[in-house]
Amino acid sequence: VAPQKYKDRLKHLNLSEDQLVFSAMKLALDDGVGAINNLLKEKGLKENTMIIFLSDNGSPRGQGLTPDKDLTKDRGNTTMSSPGSFRGFKGDVYEGDTRIPFIINHPKTIPPGQVYHKPVISLDVAPTIMSFFKNNPPTGIPFDGVNLIPYLNQALPEKNQPHSTLYWRRGDDYAILKDGWKLEWNDAGSTKEIQLFNLKTDKDETKNLCYTHPEKAQYLQDQFDAWDSQLA
Repeated sequence: VAPQKYKDRLKHLNLSEDQLVFSAMKLALDDGVGAINNLLKEKGLKENTMIIFLSDNGSPRGQGLTPDKDLTKDRGNTTMSSPGSFRGFKGDVYEGDTRIPFIINHPKTIPPGQVYHKPVISLDVAPTIMSFFKNNPPTGIPFDGVNLIPYLNQALPEKNQPHSTLYWRRGDDYAILKDGWKLEWNDAGSTKEIQLFNLKTDKDETKNLCYTHPEKAQYLQDQFDAWDSQLA
């Protein structure tokens, strides 16, 4: 529930009750992050403190404050957060769930104001933080992610990228992304079939290319199966 003082600050906007509550929550979050930043500056710790801000998933399919109504939303019909043009919601492996805000601030090592376009993943958080410690990684514990700092401060050539391949698995849903090609299966909001998309030309995942590029689909499926076989 959003505190009333934040709702009051938004009275000048023409918002529905759902929008008002969600906007007030975002305003409270913004104030909280701002307070942390101000305190770090006050204590002289800002330059050498890393702040990482990211969502754990995309916009939820269920939204709204009225429990006696159907709160399941479709794209373009959301009442709170929105996946925008991206397909899918929280819990899917469509871009509407996996493509999320990811912000890193560390003035000492990362130039400000840049946008990094190559794929990264939340698994990169741990190795990025651990890069500041001598025992990195801890003996016998390999990371699934990578240290992002050399990519963000241009210590590595621009042609380098953190990941050649990314994988997702959630229950029966799964996806693999390689060189802009994404193979996936979702149990919600889809036709429940394997789908192949070229995100370089179709980031909204509207054109299933499985049947026109069967070799590519099979190659990615084999790659995913090999990775998935290693999971506990």
